[in-house]
Amino acid sequence: MKDKILIILSSLQTLALLAILWFLLYHNGYLDRPVEEYIIKEKPVTMTGDDTIKLTADDPVWGSNFAPITLVAYVDFECPYCMDLYQNIKALESEFITTGKVKVILRDLPLSIHSHSKILAVTAECARRNGHFWDFTDLVFSSYEPFSRELLDSWAAQAGIDVTECLSNEAAINTVRKDVENASDRGLKGTPALFINNTYYRGTKSVEDLRKLFQNQKVAQDSGDSCAE
Repeated sequence: MKDKILIILSSLQTLALLAILWFLLYHNGYLDRPVEEYIIKEKPVTMTGDDTIKLTADDPVWGSNFAPITLVAYVDFECPYCMDLYQNIKALESEFITTGKVKVILRDLPLSIHSHSKILAVTAECARRNGHFWDFTDLVFSSYEPFSRELLDSWAAQAGIDVTECLSNEAAINTVRKDVENASDRGLKGTPALFINNTYYRGTKSVEDLRKLFQNQKVAQDSGDSCAE
């Protein structure tokens, strides 16, 4: 009888530890994190030839079209790490974007683990077609409130668009679909996925990491051959 009691107590202790572990993972957002984010990939992969990122007329551009450094990010509007990346880029806006050094392009990669990400992606694309992509994006990536239709309507109203019309906009839906297909062709599965002048980096980056990446690109360009006076 005593052995059975010890076995039961041991089992309860194990269950309690598992419950605590689950709570800690959930509380810190790790259960929402794509599996790919747990894979450490320090060495970036440089793409060349047909794999080079080609910008299109559907790409929303933050900054000057003539900026020598291009950051293309595939994002999910419900991904907390994408929000983190956006805020870190925004922190460097006056240093790199408004000065004409860096331009930023966001592309859609809504993940299946987030139930509202496709709706947000299509609405953002609709906002782009009305000249309000970055207004809408800033509202979404600045909010910590749980998603609701009321909140979506509020964001859309502030960005000057109508959600119902957006969600039935075939052109917006097709653009999101093209972004997803483009990401799939590159083997991208997690967000955020970054390309800085065609060099691939996985996961979010801190403000200081982004600054170093931008500065390294500037140094590489400055050290290149040139016949200019």
